[in-house]
Amino acid sequence: MEQGRIGATLDRVVTGLEQASGLDQPADAIGGIVQQATSSDRVKNLLSGAALGHALHPMMTDLPIGFWNSALLLDLVGGHDSGEDLMLLAGGVSALGAAATGLSDWSDSVGGARRTGMAHALLNVTALTLCTGALVARRAGARGTGRFLLLSGSAVATVSAYLGGHLVYKRGLGVTHAGFENDETISDWNDAAADSDVHDNQPLRVDVNGVPVMLVRNSGGLRAFVAACNHAGGPLDEGEFADGAVTCPWHGSRFSLEDGTVLRGPAAQPQPMLETRVRDGRVEVRAG
Repeated sequence: MEQGRIGATLDRVVTGLEQASGLDQPADAIGGIVQQATSSDRVKNLLSGAALGHALHPMMTDLPIGFWNSALLLDLVGGHDSGEDLMLLAGGVSALGAAATGLSDWSDSVGGARRTGMAHALLNVTALTLCTGALVARRAGARGTGRFLLLSGSAVATVSAYLGGHLVYKRGLGVTHAGFENDETISDWNDAAADSDVHDNQPLRVDVNGVPVMLVRNSGGLRAFVAACNHAGGPLDEGEFADGAVTCPWHGSRFSLEDGTVLRGPAAQPQPMLETRVRDGRVEVRAG
């Protein structure tokens, strides 16, 4: 089968998942529970990776997959019983961290991405169950059963990883949605608006060379941000402005109006800012 045909077949399968409305009810129920559990700013920031300035979930997923594949390799070459058990145990423990960060990210998704993410989560639970069963079977002396369970768990984890890749690369879940081309498109000073039109906590959205820009004053200081929230592209200019911060209307990410720092996830990176200056009563901006 040609590569293109393989890809087309996989796309049809994933499209079926995205359209599986039967997943909506359990997904919404679980998503609501997760949102309640992550309502604290501290918890949401921790799971989103705001302190690192990078989404935490992709980093966490490498751990269980790596540990389980290492256990499988040790099992195949033989003679490393203690090492394999340790890898299985480490894989199970690290999978809990991957699950927590993944659920936090997924709880802010909607539509097809939420449905696919639900299937992704179910497969991960299955993989964790199988690999934990492999450890239990091995400790009970049933090496053959343990090997079968480990092979099955690794296979399920691989399928789940494909769905995770689909969510990132085709759905853009967890991908920065702002500021990619600023350095090229607005590297020079560009006219944005009249200085008199920009007020405290009253955002003004303008277009600068095709880049949506939000102008606002914070305690008198003029600030310019990319208007699309870097988490999922939400219109920050339509958000809530209070206490020196703006809250995205889509998923609740909150950014400092002073420097764009993330005050609350799910965004993991600071909101891109632009340099500003006022000349002849006009606000000009450029990439900072």
